Amino acid sequence: MRLSTLVRSSSTVPQSKLSDNTKKCLINGLINGFTLIEVLVVMVILSLLTAMVVPNLSKMVGSLEKDAQLDRIRLILSYIPDLAKSKNNDLVLNPDFELSAVQTGEIYSLPDLPENYHLSLEQNISYLANGFCSGGVVVHSK
Repeated sequence: MRLSTLVRSSSTVPQSKLSDNTKKCLINGLINGFTLIEVLVVMVILSLLTAMVVPNLSKMVGSLEKDAQLDRIRLILSYIPDLAKSKNNDLVLNPDFELSAVQTGEIYSLPDLPENYHLSLEQNISYLANGFCSGGVVVHSK
C-alpha cells in the first residue's frame, strides 16, 4: 500500500501538510495513544489504591486531632509555672482545678480544656515562684 493511499484513507488533511513524523507513523503503522485496555487497567489500579488509602485518612485525621488536644492540655499545664514566676507568688492547683496564690489568696482561672477531656488530681500540686513544682500527678481521660 502506498503512502498516498494511507493518507487519503485515514485523514482528510492534504498529504503536503503532514509532517515527516506523521508520515513515518502512517507508513510503519505506529499509532500514538493508549488502548482502551491500558486505560482500564490504570483506572482499576488507581481505584484499588484509593480504596486502600481513604479509610486510613479518617483514622489519621482522628489521631492528629487527639494529639492536638493532648498538646493543648500540656500547654495549659505548662503555663502554670510561668504564671507563678510572672506573679512572683507560689501557686497551688487543687483537685477541683482551682489555681490559687498562696500568699495573696487570689484565684486564677485556667483556660478551658478541649471538649470531652477531663483532668483529675489526687492531691494538690504546688508551683513555687521560681518555677519548681511538686505534688500530685495529673491524669487525663476522654
